[in-house]
Amino acid sequence: MAPEGGGGAPLASRPAAVLAGAEAGDLFDRGVVLCAAMLAATAEASRDTSVDYAKIRRQFGTAIGAFQAVKHKCSDMAVRCEAATSLTFYAALSVRDRLQSAAFDASAAKVLAAEAAMEHASVCVQVHGGMGVTAQMTPHLYVKRARVLDQLFRSRRWRLARVLASPTPRGRRRSGGCVTPSHRSCGSDP
Repeated sequence: MAPEGGGGAPLASRPAAVLAGAEAGDLFDRGVVLCAAMLAATAEASRDTSVDYAKIRRQFGTAIGAFQAVKHKCSDMAVRCEAATSLTFYAALSVRDRLQSAAFDASAAKVLAAEAAMEHASVCVQVHGGMGVTAQMTPHLYVKRARVLDQLFRSRRWRLARVLASPTPRGRRRSGGCVTPSHRSCGSDP
């Protein structure tokens, strides 16, 4: 006999009841936001590991972090981390408050955080050079984690289609790329 849960329904039949209707989308969006948060954290860890290594690794008598190519990669990672983290926080608030744009916000956060995590993991391996793929260093683990987390909660193509199919937040217009209220200042038709 199955253990009894609240309301007298066996626990085995409760998941279907819990996932019915609007709650299913809410739970899915919560999972997507949590996955986006893990991806944003992976991106931040990759950034921090890259910056720390660039400070201590010396080549040609100077730290590799002093070279312009490495500086630019690290600064790009910092900007991407801020964008991914900010959008993930916003998506979490949107899902918590059950806003109409919650599906859009959650999927957009996951797409941006996945791009950041995968790009940062790749750059982290590049900054570490050949050592980045060895067992002694952690960059290869960031690559694996980013790839696995990117595949959770459906494919990237599905998430992008979901972003495009979701109602636009706060009435923004998608066609033509114009987001001005009057649509006259940018030359597009209303």
